[in-house]
Amino acid sequence: MRQRQVACWIFADMGGSSLTLLRYLMRLAQVSVPVIVIAHGLFEPLGWNPAPLPENLPGMRGPSLPNLRMVVLGEHIMEALRDCPLHSREDIRLLPHPVLEIAHSQAASPATHHFVFPGVPDKGLASFAGLAANVNEGAQRASFSVAGFASGEEDANSLSHLTGIAQFPLSVREYFSRLSEATYGIWFTTHEPNPYQYRASGTIPDLLASGKPAVFKRNSMVDTYFRNYGAVGHQCDTWPELVQRVKEMSAQPPAAILPAHRSAVERARQALLPRSLAPVFREIALAPKLANHV
Repeated sequence: MRQRQVACWIFADMGGSSLTLLRYLMRLAQVSVPVIVIAHGLFEPLGWNPAPLPENLPGMRGPSLPNLRMVVLGEHIMEALRDCPLHSREDIRLLPHPVLEIAHSQAASPATHHFVFPGVPDKGLASFAGLAANVNEGAQRASFSVAGFASGEEDANSLSHLTGIAQFPLSVREYFSRLSEATYGIWFTTHEPNPYQYRASGTIPDLLASGKPAVFKRNSMVDTYFRNYGAVGHQCDTWPELVQRVKEMSAQPPAAILPAHRSAVERARQALLPRSLAPVFREIALAPKLANHV
């Protein structure tokens, strides 16, 4: 970190122990350029305890360093931090989670809905498979695919209502190809406590990048997308409500539903493209020590 030609250090992700070491190195090397840490899951432990003590988080002890910025990727995280003693810190910044700029076209509406789940086994593959079986019980009313992969340990019968399941991680090209084939995404979390109170999701931006609305199980992170950009899909408060919504959609022609959300998805996509967020990132990186934003 003593390299004088470096104008800014950026760490794409970092845990608490590594952040502790980074703070030490910054002081040791007398680093004066901006140092940006994307705090993807740094604050997640705050959601595991009903009485969180953020001052006990690894990496958060000690005074703020004027040139260190910890960047959270969602308004919902900033809102959650307001309820913690971290509200007084001056080194936490907000950058909405960007979307990739990928080519996508308006495909012709298929005869039936095609729902896609952008996830892997530990993010709810079994629940998605159960949803597909429930919706198609007795008759094939919609198709369900996975933009992800199975672990190989699942019971084949439990996945029989899903199509094209890979047994290995997908390439970026194949991943986005699978998203583009869908009419709607399905997004939910099965974890308790909700891990998305203090962290972001990359799969929602991926759906937006692909121009796809989704059926969401509601939480504070999903709320911010609806609040900022409009109805980027259907929002359901409970799992039974989500299942019922998908059943109702499956009974209707896709063309009767999909256009209702296109404008909100496109509004979100445009707002979250890298070129749209570049001024925000520039301010984070280059501005002098700013007033607290939390």
